[in-house]
Amino acid sequence: HCQVYKGLQSVDQKIATSIRNTRGLILENHEGGILDAVYSANCGGHSSSNQNIWVSNPDKHLQGVSDLKNPVKMDLTDHKVAEEFIRNPSDAWCSVAGIEGANKFRWQKTLGEAEWKKVEEAAGVGRIMSIGEFVREVSGRIISIKLTGSGGEKTVLRELAIRKLFGMLRSSNFIAEWKRDEEGYMVGASFMGAGWGHGVGMCQTGAQSMAKAGYSFDKILLHYFPGARLKKLY
Repeated sequence: HCQVYKGLQSVDQKIATSIRNTRGLILENHEGGILDAVYSANCGGHSSSNQNIWVSNPDKHLQGVSDLKNPVKMDLTDHKVAEEFIRNPSDAWCSVAGIEGANKFRWQKTLGEAEWKKVEEAAGVGRIMSIGEFVREVSGRIISIKLTGSGGEKTVLRELAIRKLFGMLRSSNFIAEWKRDEEGYMVGASFMGAGWGHGVGMCQTGAQSMAKAGYSFDKILLHYFPGARLKKLY
């Protein structure tokens, strides 16, 4: 239901043929049901686990996978590891230049004093003195932060709420340099981040890159939804 359909004027014969060739084929989960094949624009190099992003039960096929071309073991829940991953990423399927969405693999955003006032209003803790206690999930996305201000404390949970707090960041997988005034209160921030969207399931940019590199649709699907299987129903 999240797909964009632009009408009959966008129909392409090559795409129509590909669709016909997969008629009756489903992606099945380990329980024999139809897999919840969610996706995001750009995972930033590693996809997320569904239960960490949404209020939902863990899905065996949505536990996060590396999108690096040569995967290496790393713990992106560790802040220092995540920072290195964001600053100095290895080649990933979703970082290939020229692929739609690849320019969102890494991004930067700066909030000045005017934008920061909106952050303070949304946070509701008065003038903000500190932001910390970051909790990252398997992709490096931040799912919990604690704000301390002149009027109290507040914990913000879930990646979307965190993105919205800072003016709708492209993802919650970020590092930040906080700007302060002479009294020590925060008055702005510079963000550097990875990916675009929640990161769960298939990475659209990565999938395009894999297809252009010659991978078949079944190999791509099983990369992003490990443990699933394709089944012909009719």
